[in-house]
Amino acid sequence: MRALAKELHLSLFKFVGNPMQRGFWPTSLLFQRLRTCGSQCGHPELEHAPLFLYGHSNGTGFSAIFAANEPARVWGWISMRPGITFQVYQPRAAQVPGLVIFGENDPFLLRPSPAENLAVVPTIRKRHDAVWNMAVEPKTGHGPGEKTWPLVFSFLRHSFDARVPADADCSQGPVKLNALAVDRGLLGRNWDSTAGGYQSLSVFPFADFPGEKAAASWLLNAAYADDWQTFQRDGEVASPR
Repeated sequence: MRALAKELHLSLFKFVGNPMQRGFWPTSLLFQRLRTCGSQCGHPELEHAPLFLYGHSNGTGFSAIFAANEPARVWGWISMRPGITFQVYQPRAAQVPGLVIFGENDPFLLRPSPAENLAVVPTIRKRHDAVWNMAVEPKTGHGPGEKTWPLVFSFLRHSFDARVPADADCSQGPVKLNALAVDRGLLGRNWDSTAGGYQSLSVFPFADFPGEKAAASWLLNAAYADDWQTFQRDGEVASPR
């Protein structure tokens, strides 16, 4: 993560403790802490930096809800193994690229049923044209492992390229992020909970998807779609592009 941050000229920042770690309120606290940290480390531009949010388990409350409350400031976000999927259902974050990663054997996915929990992304896609996708990591539980991170980094990198303008300068104030055209993405078939395990999931250009476009996983571009497809087929991404 540090190597990727250095390559993309990013800062790493985390919260420990409630209320922000679980993400419910106040969203202003993150901006206050960024301002304080930026002042202390000689980077006052951090106050206005575009953000990528990652939350694990109840930390999904942070990544999804903050993106919903401040969509203009967030270039992308991830929910890793959400503890409660109602935290993920955030219509105001629909136009912020989102990735929800489940573990096939996660006990939280099994309650009340995998089908009900996995429905959160297709539902928000159908109702709000969300630029979201989901992945299910086969044979894994509640915690991410080493094989999970390359997909996370792929999504971070490609959402950064798509959303943050090349000439962005947060020393001049908040950056205006690029909007995404839904019909320019790709669509992937969602993982089938009845089949389970590793699955070869088809990917199509938006116009060519043969099923229900509104329910399929929305994928940023061909390179990310290839990593996503490989992850679902093999359980890992060897060399994310």
